[in-house]
Amino acid sequence: MIDNTIKYSYTNTKIEIALKLNTLTIKNYSEGINKKDLPFVFEQYYKADNNKKQEGYGLGLSIVKTIMDICDFEIDIKSKINKYTTVIISF
Repeated sequence: MIDNTIKYSYTNTKIEIALKLNTLTIKNYSEGINKKDLPFVFEQYYKADNNKKQEGYGLGLSIVKTIMDICDFEIDIKSKINKYTTVIISF
């Protein structure tokens, strides 16, 4: 998750990581993810249209989701185009 956060962040911006009780929140300032892409970001090989120029195979988030499911954790992604993406992991 941290690798994706760094990879898709704007250059020279901060990344916020917070742990509160049973929730881990990771936020970057980036191009964000389109609403139409959000339902598919955990599918294998899926790359959002605005992220196809980035290196990778589209496996990162599907691997994270598989691990979260095995551990019985929940993961959610909130994003606003040209602003930020926030990943919330509840355990």
